Amino acid sequence: MAACAPARALALRETVRPEDRQAVMDVAASSGFFSPAEVDMAGSLVEERLRDGEPSGYFFVFAEDSADNEVARGAGAAPMAGFACYGPATYAPDWVDLYWIAVHQSRRGAGVGSALLEQVERRVRGPRATTLVAETSSRRQYQPTRAFYEHKGFALIAMMKSFYAPGEHKIIYAKRLDPPGRP
Repeated sequence: MAACAPARALALRETVRPEDRQAVMDVAASSGFFSPAEVDMAGSLVEERLRDGEPSGYFFVFAEDSADNEVARGAGAAPMAGFACYGPATYAPDWVDLYWIAVHQSRRGAGVGSALLEQVERRVRGPRATTLVAETSSRRQYQPTRAFYEHKGFALIAMMKSFYAPGEHKIIYAKRLDPPGRP
């Protein structure tokens, strides 16, 4: 098992900048999970958000080392620790799709994914209950992803057999988010 990166102060931001396209692609590529086409897709979502704003339906949270920790980041470390992309589901008014949550390989195991997910949950939680939906693959390499969702309170709601390829199933998780102030 790889050693975890030391904990560092994170800054979370939601404003999308032009330079985020390349940084998002770098994070996605570093994982080794995504094909070149999927990496390009992540970058195109940033472009679409920059071009269309909120009507694009794509919202982002970016995790970066905080400004006061910039020097501690050191040579070779990624400027962007991770990102999440989410948006309203077209099929249900109170559901939100978590399109991407990705952490740079150099920052895995340091709480970046948890920080991103917590911020997404804060942003989508509204006056009515909301359901956050995440999809992933059944491939063995995605076992840590599935374990992450399950640890964070997501429940398996569906499996679409041989969706991505023969024997590679689409796994769909959902997490119900109660309105603020409700236990």
